Amino acid sequence: MLLPKVLGRVALAATADDTFVPCFIAPADRLALSIYPPPVNAQETGQSVFVSPDNLVTFAFAAPTDHNRDVYFSLRVHQSVTWGAVGLGSDDMPNSLILMLYHDDEGTGVTFSPRIAFGNYEPEYYSHMRWEVLDGTGIQGDYLVFNARCTDHCRTWLHGSLDVFDHDQKAIWAVGPDGSLRSDDMDAPLPMHRQFGGFGIDMGRTNKVNATSISADAKNIGTETRFHQQSHRDLKSRFHAIFMIMSVCVLLPAGILCLRAGQMVRWHGIIQSVALVFAIVGVSLGIVTSFLYQRSRGFNDKHQIIGLVVFGLFFGQFVLGILHHLQFKRTNKPTKLQTPHRWTGRIILFVGTFNAFLGFSFALNRQEGYFLAALVIAVCGFSLFFMFGQGFLRRRQQRHTNGPFYGGHPSGQEPWRHQGQAQPGGGNAGYQPGYGFAGHAAPAGYAPPGGPLSPGGYAAPPPYEGPPPAQGSGASIGLSTMSPASGRDRERDRKDGDGGDLGPVQTPRETL
Repeated sequence: MLLPKVLGRVALAATADDTFVPCFIAPADRLALSIYPPPVNAQETGQSVFVSPDNLVTFAFAAPTDHNRDVYFSLRVHQSVTWGAVGLGSDDMPNSLILMLYHDDEGTGVTFSPRIAFGNYEPEYYSHMRWEVLDGTGIQGDYLVFNARCTDHCRTWLHGSLDVFDHDQKAIWAVGPDGSLRSDDMDAPLPMHRQFGGFGIDMGRTNKVNATSISADAKNIGTETRFHQQSHRDLKSRFHAIFMIMSVCVLLPAGILCLRAGQMVRWHGIIQSVALVFAIVGVSLGIVTSFLYQRSRGFNDKHQIIGLVVFGLFFGQFVLGILHHLQFKRTNKPTKLQTPHRWTGRIILFVGTFNAFLGFSFALNRQEGYFLAALVIAVCGFSLFFMFGQGFLRRRQQRHTNGPFYGGHPSGQEPWRHQGQAQPGGGNAGYQPGYGFAGHAAPAGYAPPGGPLSPGGYAAPPPYEGPPPAQGSGASIGLSTMSPASGRDRERDRKDGDGGDLGPVQTPRETL
């Protein structure tokens, strides 16, 4: 009889006043209410569900109190991103337990990776966590889904823990860049996140739930979004690549071209100095970037080792170039440092370019390696064209300027050595009369003294005539008698070029 009486009073009071307070109930009736608690509302207990603002990550959680270590959770990640994760125990990365999901190696299943974040860098694989995979795990439509019951190291872990009775437990979430990460390794290397945020979980309301699930139209239940940020790409890594590629693949070849093709020593030194500065900045950014990823924190990857060796060679080549230049200015002769300086530059150019391709693979960004390949091909093609093409044009210009129009001679010999047929009387038919040695036509109306005009407007030079033959000699062939040359004559012959006897000195014709 007591229970109906109490329930009637409660109903009457609730109907009369919405601000009903239990203190109006008699002491005996209060004892009855404590024995029979009110029914639990479905919105007050159950799993807690978090949905990211763009629905890329969904997370459901339950921590039943009838077990000391078990935790149930479901994680769903959209296939358009490389990876998705939820971190428990903190509103920041340090000391968080990271639950991560990405494609398996074949792309037909999922790989779950538990990790611990020891700082604001790539989390490390956590091998002590134990779990059981539940039904519903796999690829469902556009999502990767993982359902599990964690049996060990989910409520407590290294440097962190969960308060399963907390109604505002801190947590974080993040997704990787667009693309596909396929690996069966739980410690697979990761690209940096593109979005991240924080939220709070009401874990106290999940203490009576022994399973979790995520529906297609899941909404936030028992969770509250705290912040959401779009993360820029890893700018330090990007600028590291830009500075190093500019130094090795652009500036270094440009400095070589300045010296080999243009003999511009000053510009060669300036460009080489700028290339060294770019290399210093690029290596510094690379070292800073290395501390953000597990794969690079040990500085034991081949890309890092080769890069540091090339950087040391860069300094060595710069010192060799300065010493060579200083010695050359004193002696005006090539030095022994020229050869090692040149070969060190070649090693830097080829090994550094090869290491750049390794760097894109190391950064999990092979697609941008195609841009580097196109740049290398363009630089090599331009260098070859500039070096060999310039030589070809120079030789062609020399052949062109050796012609009669530019003052040269078709046979490549001096005009006075051109072979021709001798004319009767000692003249040389090979001589082409003209205005000067170049064979230009004389001005119209010009008549040299001592001869009539020829049809071309100028007169042929007079034929060579030797001295009259001596009395009593035989037939003359027009040659003068030979006499031993004096020392002064031999000196004059050497000044003329080859010492040949060109006959008596004749006065040049008068020109206009």
